[in-house]
Amino acid sequence: MSVRRTRVMTLLLAALIAAAGSQQAHSQSKPCKDPMPKDCTKVKTLGEDTTGCACFICNPDGPNRQVVCTTDEVTKKKLRDVAGK
Repeated sequence: MSVRRTRVMTLLLAALIAAAGSQQAHSQSKPCKDPMPKDCTKVKTLGEDTTGCACFICNPDGPNRQVVCTTDEVTKKKLRDVAGK
């Protein structure tokens, strides 16, 4: 096997191992059921994954910044409404 082919195979193997580790870390993360904090006056949307878990940052510029992740549609709507202001 050529040196170049060996390097490519090594890189592919490393990428597969990294992807497997990332998936395992994601599946061990906390449940996606955070409530909206009462003092949440400004929101930045982080995104939503394929399972419907959407994450936001409440008060992103303040000292009481908090990441909120939820699958609850009512909570997501409230957070998106604040983000749109």
